[in-house]
Amino acid sequence: MHPRGHLRQKLILLSVGILAVYYVLVYLFSALFMEPYYLHNVETRLVSAFQTLSGLDEVDLTVISQLEEQNITIVVANADDDSILYNSQMADRFMPDMVGRILPFIRDHASASDSGYFINTDEMFQHTSSGVTVSGGKRVMLGGISGNYLFDLSTSYASISQATEISMQFTLIVGLLVMVLAFVAFSRMASTVTEPVMQITDIAKKIAHLDFSQQCDTGAGGEIGEMAESINTMSNLMQTHIQKLETANAQLLEDIKAKKEQEEARKNLVANLSHDLKTPIGLISGYADGLRSGMAKTDAEVKEYCDVICDESDRMMSMILKMMELFRLESGTVTLEEEEFDLSELIAYVLDIFTIEIERAKLDFSSHLPEDMYIRSDYFSVEQVITNYMQNAISHMGDGKVLRICAEDRGDFYRVRIFNSANPIPETEMDAIWDSFYRLDKSRTRDRRESGLGLSIVRSNMELLGGHYGVKNVEGGVEFWAEFRKSE
Repeated sequence: MHPRGHLRQKLILLSVGILAVYYVLVYLFSALFMEPYYLHNVETRLVSAFQTLSGLDEVDLTVISQLEEQNITIVVANADDDSILYNSQMADRFMPDMVGRILPFIRDHASASDSGYFINTDEMFQHTSSGVTVSGGKRVMLGGISGNYLFDLSTSYASISQATEISMQFTLIVGLLVMVLAFVAFSRMASTVTEPVMQITDIAKKIAHLDFSQQCDTGAGGEIGEMAESINTMSNLMQTHIQKLETANAQLLEDIKAKKEQEEARKNLVANLSHDLKTPIGLISGYADGLRSGMAKTDAEVKEYCDVICDESDRMMSMILKMMELFRLESGTVTLEEEEFDLSELIAYVLDIFTIEIERAKLDFSSHLPEDMYIRSDYFSVEQVITNYMQNAISHMGDGKVLRICAEDRGDFYRVRIFNSANPIPETEMDAIWDSFYRLDKSRTRDRRESGLGLSIVRSNMELLGGHYGVKNVEGGVEFWAEFRKSE
């Protein structure tokens, strides 16, 4: 059975069951306690009437008539001579019995009672003309004495057992009718309760399986409406937090992946560095042994040996310094110190540093730099980008020996372009040239002075600055570029 029908049946059975228990209890209490309760009420009325009459100094017909309207038969007699002072339509044939037997009986028993009265219940009988004795019904009699008066107060009550039986039959019929009507009404009411409850249950199950595609209907009102609103709020909050958690997990996976890639890159960096350091160390060791063993015979040979040792030492020092700088940039601990400065002045400063190398290599060099190119950035990072671009251009100069540097205004930023007459870079290696120790020329001869770290340092600095950079093959050579945002 579907849970919705099961819940509806429970509600209907519970509601009808409560009504059934109610009517059964009414039936039992009527059968057991209705007659004693009725008799108690009759006795209470007689006691109240006796107390009312006892408070009178003389017989008051007005008060007596009011009591008779309550279906009370009243006989008032003189306590001294038993003479009847008032009689509520009692037949004359009963008067001798009243005076001769009942009044003395009342006097004896009432005088012996602390309350001044006693109550007796007897069934009265009548004799028909055919000689049959039939019940005249029960009567409740209160006999009392107060001052100079004797009182006989009595009233009849119908057969309470017969009245109880009729009442119970009527209660049973009404109960069955009410339960039928209640069954129909509760069936409809149960649907209005179970439908939203089961909808909330179904949606709660979907939420438990992280399905937040549906919302509960909050139009039911009352506690169910509040519960539906709470479910919707919980669903929205869970969806928001799960999305945040998924985003955080995705970011964590990316961070782990980047960490692994960084660690792998460092391993490769150390391996390449170790490989590249072997050459200068081997040369230094070899030429130093040559000097010590006297292989250099002339002053010119000694100078040549010393020059090789000095060049390889400088090369080794440059490589180590670049490696340390790359480690610093890739560690994630670099803090940029932004300031406003003139980019044209910074480029002019870098060009002064490379003047000797440009003249020594006899390069065809030209520059075109606008004045007052103010940017807001980290001075040291921008300097490293321009310096390494220049070093890379000089180290990879082709036959044309042409070197040009220029800058241009591109709206929100300045673009610096450095051109050299190098051989074109294969399209398949455009991305790889930014990796550490990557060389287009795979030979590692002594005349190739580059370390393979310069463009990696450019990439790391530009990523920290958040600027664009790149390279492209142009007519006659290769052009590297970088963009720096203008200051406000």
